[in-house]
Amino acid sequence: MAKTKFINSIQTKIIFFLTIFLLSIIAGNLLLFKYFVDEYRNQKKIGEIYMTSIDLLSHLDNLNKKSLWATQNIVFIEKNRTDTVSGIEQITGIEYPKFKDSIIWYVEQWDKDEQNTYFATIGLLDSMFYLENTIDEKFRTFSNYNNPEIYYQTIYYLGKEGKLFDYSKKISNNILNLKKTLYKKTENIKQQTQKQFVFLKRFILYLILLLIALFILLIIFVFRMVYFTQNRLSPIIDKLSKGIPVEIKQSRRKDEFGEIYNYLVNFVSYLREVATFADKIGNNEFDYNFKPLSDKDVLGNSLIKMRDNLLKAQEEERKRQEENKQRNWSSQGIAHFNEVIRSNNNDLNELTNAVVKELVNYTGASIGGLYIVDEEADEPLIKLQAFYAYDRHKFMERTIHPGETLVGQCYIENDTIYINDVPDDYIYITSGLGKDKPRSILIVPLQFNEQTYGIIELASFEEMPKYKIEFVERISETIASAISTAKINERTAKLLEESNQKTKLLEEQERIAKQNIEKVKKQLEELEEKYKNLEKEKDEYLSEKVKLQSQLEELNKQLEEKIQKEQEKYKQLQHTIDTVIPYFELSINGDFIYANDLYCQLLKQPKEEILRSKHTNFVFRDFINSGQYKKIWDNVKNKSIVETSIQYTIEGKNKLINEKFVPVTDNEGNLLKISVFVLS
Repeated sequence: MAKTKFINSIQTKIIFFLTIFLLSIIAGNLLLFKYFVDEYRNQKKIGEIYMTSIDLLSHLDNLNKKSLWATQNIVFIEKNRTDTVSGIEQITGIEYPKFKDSIIWYVEQWDKDEQNTYFATIGLLDSMFYLENTIDEKFRTFSNYNNPEIYYQTIYYLGKEGKLFDYSKKISNNILNLKKTLYKKTENIKQQTQKQFVFLKRFILYLILLLIALFILLIIFVFRMVYFTQNRLSPIIDKLSKGIPVEIKQSRRKDEFGEIYNYLVNFVSYLREVATFADKIGNNEFDYNFKPLSDKDVLGNSLIKMRDNLLKAQEEERKRQEENKQRNWSSQGIAHFNEVIRSNNNDLNELTNAVVKELVNYTGASIGGLYIVDEEADEPLIKLQAFYAYDRHKFMERTIHPGETLVGQCYIENDTIYINDVPDDYIYITSGLGKDKPRSILIVPLQFNEQTYGIIELASFEEMPKYKIEFVERISETIASAISTAKINERTAKLLEESNQKTKLLEEQERIAKQNIEKVKKQLEELEEKYKNLEKEKDEYLSEKVKLQSQLEELNKQLEEKIQKEQEKYKQLQHTIDTVIPYFELSINGDFIYANDLYCQLLKQPKEEILRSKHTNFVFRDFINSGQYKKIWDNVKNKSIVETSIQYTIEGKNKLINEKFVPVTDNEGNLLKISVFVLS
């Protein structure tokens, strides 16, 4: 597969064309180089070897003929010789050795046959020169010219049929043959050079044609690539760049463009798959099976990440909606129970019954009980105050000591107890809520200001979710506060009743004392009248007056003692009120004239600041502007006891406080001040 891909690749084809092109140029250059080298060698052979050899052979032939002529000259012409060196000696001893030295290198360049012919010729020449030197020696003396035997023998050598002439003729023939052979080789070399030149011209022509063909093929190949790119790839890429879907099939091309085209086909298919996946995500069909091309597929992995994030966001939205639903449920429940508590906070029994009933119904529990802590006994007792089961109230009496059962344990630990694995015998052994076996039990202490006022116990035939447990824990403090307020209201009502009775008794005693004083005054007036009329009874009158004054002082003393005792009782009552509930007093103009510490702590203001202020300085401004505050004040000025809720502004926050306004009057019914008790 890899081999086929390599063979069909554009790179391989381009390399192939360029290789052929380069090899063609190299081959042409090599042939040209070889031609010029051969031409140089041939010219060297022709000019330096063969032509020089022919000249040297011509010189050798001249030496042959020259020596023969010199010998003939010695025999037939020079009879009176005076030279010390003859022509023969000049040729054979000087010129001939030089010739052999000069030609030997060229002979070595010849062929074997030519060398053999040359050396045979040299052999003949040596024989001829030897014979000529012999003749030259014989005719160095003139007497030998007259010796017929020597002379005729020499003439015989020099005749046409003689050895010297025969030697010279053979030598000339051999030299002529060598020269012809060398001439022929020179012609052959020239012809061969001519043929090489013709071949080179044809080769260059063919090479040019081949290069032109390769160039045309390369142009066609590039044109096909450009054509394929412009007519196949470019329209597809243009549509893809504009987001237009395209339908394309696999290409049968095996080169890179075919591969790129097939990659594009796969990419278009992938884009179609991505679009389908995106549509599925848009339709919340997150279970669509989509796989990215690889770990480095940015788009595919981003879509999967987006799907996962959408799933996560959807799940978070579901959880958020569920939490909002639970939060709204809790908020509505808190508002509902505040209304229930506000509507029933005057009576403890009504309050507990209403709270248990609404708590069972609102939380979906099956059974509910509310225990009140009785701290007036020698030791705290936990008494079942209200019980509600199966959509109706049930009246049960049950008292639990601290530490007994889970209710008593909850009182000791001051912490919530929740169990969802209830034993078969638990409900009637430890709980006291009935004999049916519940699925879960929730026990929550009712705490307010770090004091436990009661216990809430709920049983359900289903597991109680966490948000309902937290809701019961949140409203437990409100219920505890309401129970505390109800107890305080009962205690306050009792104290107010006792205070009213004592006030009436004090007023009666004051009335009797005033009557006695009036009677004494009247008696004094009568005595004074008698004193005026009866001077003579002066001493008796004075004595009686002293007696009456003594009685009056005694009566005043007794009255002051009674008033002081009543004031002490009033102070004790005031102290009791100050330690139990927030309390303050207002003038008829709305100025503070008294405020206990609990009320100062409630407003989170120093007492000096409160006593310098009006009551309206701490009331929420919108509450005053709404006219509700004026309505309350008008009722109080009409000497009516008013129990209502006042909206305060404490540390920048609005807080609703339930208060009772009690007008205080003198004996004549004039309004002196207003006593205000904070109920919750």
